[in-house]
Amino acid sequence: MKSKKAQDAIENATLFGVASLSKPVFAYGALQLCEKRVLQLDTPLSEYFPVSYTEDGFDPNDPSLKLFTLRQVLSHSAGFGNWGKGEVGRINFPPGEKFFYAGEGYLYLQRVIEYLTNCPLDEYMKQHVLLPLGMHSSSFAWNDHFAHRIAEGYGKRNIGEGIRSTKPNAAYSLCSTVADMSIFLIDMMRSEESDTNHLSKKKLDEMISPQISVNQTLSWGLGWGIEKTTQGEYFWQWGDIGDYTGFALASKVACEGLVILTNSENGLRIFKRIVQEVISGDHPCFEYLSSRG
Repeated sequence: MKSKKAQDAIENATLFGVASLSKPVFAYGALQLCEKRVLQLDTPLSEYFPVSYTEDGFDPNDPSLKLFTLRQVLSHSAGFGNWGKGEVGRINFPPGEKFFYAGEGYLYLQRVIEYLTNCPLDEYMKQHVLLPLGMHSSSFAWNDHFAHRIAEGYGKRNIGEGIRSTKPNAAYSLCSTVADMSIFLIDMMRSEESDTNHLSKKKLDEMISPQISVNQTLSWGLGWGIEKTTQGEYFWQWGDIGDYTGFALASKVACEGLVILTNSENGLRIFKRIVQEVISGDHPCFEYLSSRG
């Protein structure tokens, strides 16, 4: 239900907080700057960002802040931590050494992009990603026009007004619909070049190419997780913030995929079953999600 109190049903226009499904959408926008030669994947981000970074308690004089690259941030190998786990405010290992899922790195990259474009993240993403793709019901910052369309969260972790923040965060603040997120997933599976407002086929392929190993069956690309299955490689990402949970999985080769958005803290419990009904085979991404608790 969109609203248990009002007994409103979920509709195609219903909005959800997509949580970490924000990350691959943001990565798409970041890689557009690579194609415009504003950024490079393997140049330390500090070369583009001379501003002192003090968010989450960072020491701006920490030499580690001068080392990591765009590729490492997008593939969760830069050494940043993740909120709620006690690792924030420092670089925890040499960049590129290993995989560690870290939303904080995405916030750092957001600040770099806002500095380079002289534009708030929500406006940059709207103009360069969301509108060109036709994602007209999506935004990285709350819009009061969303109020009558947002699904009400259910459960003990309900974050209430938190989802209505006007401060965009590249790691988790996107509000969207199943229809809009499906548009994005379909573009990710595109096998031909599109117009200049869309990411090139080369960069799309790079997003879903392994950059860092997680384990024998999982790796991470640029914004997406990648799993090896008996049916081939699939790219995927989940979202979990308060009572908004989501999941997306797709194969470019098989040209199949799905997007699931829920307004329940129990959403993660049903994703595997839904995937099994729609896409054949075992998917090791669910073992990874189970291990995260």
